[in-house]
Amino acid sequence: MAAVSRAGPVQNAVSGVFRGISREGAVPAQHIRITRVPVTTTAADVRRAILRQDLQGITDVVLEYEHFMPRGSALITLSKPDFLKDNLRLIQNMSIAGIPVKSEAVKPEEVPTPSRLRGLKGRVQSAARGLLTGDGPRAGVSDNGRCVTIWGLPGRLAVEAVETYLVDLGFELPRAKDGTSDLVRVELPEGKFSMFSRYFVTMPSVSEAQRLVRMVHNTPWPNHSLPCTLYARIIT
Repeated sequence: MAAVSRAGPVQNAVSGVFRGISREGAVPAQHIRITRVPVTTTAADVRRAILRQDLQGITDVVLEYEHFMPRGSALITLSKPDFLKDNLRLIQNMSIAGIPVKSEAVKPEEVPTPSRLRGLKGRVQSAARGLLTGDGPRAGVSDNGRCVTIWGLPGRLAVEAVETYLVDLGFELPRAKDGTSDLVRVELPEGKFSMFSRYFVTMPSVSEAQRLVRMVHNTPWPNHSLPCTLYARIIT
């Protein structure tokens, strides 16, 4: 009777890491998802960790979000599938903020489709249609490092009140030709309820986005009749 081979824990772990690498006839994977990424991590932090591990053929690194909040994962894009296997092996020894990450190949059909709505007009349209959800890679927005989400605001607050608040703080908001500012309210997912609201704004520069977060994050709303604490985060 032939002996039955049983895979040990190490072999099982390795096979799990390489799950998604294409077999003959399939389209090869060209993306890697890493998980167990601390929610305070930026895309730049992930890139630095990648450099330390000497990964090859990296063309893009983005954090993944759910309703503009980090999911604890990042999506890595490779220039070609040939780099996949070696990079997955190197990532097994990678950690971020002292926490070992996990990784897996992402099949082409499972790669999230990037947002096609760009600029103020696209954001206003998507917000009006309930499509500005803040989900997926880079929360579905394209202006890397200039986009800020602010939440914890009173639920019934009008866009004009938030705009006045930011202008009073000394910020100049980008505007469309008709004078509309690049500030939009993010609607809650269907079936969800909150006493607070969330807004999304694209600042003129990365430095202005950083200044906005420094001035707004973890501060009280100035109207004392509506007590609440504001929070702000840059989308990277």
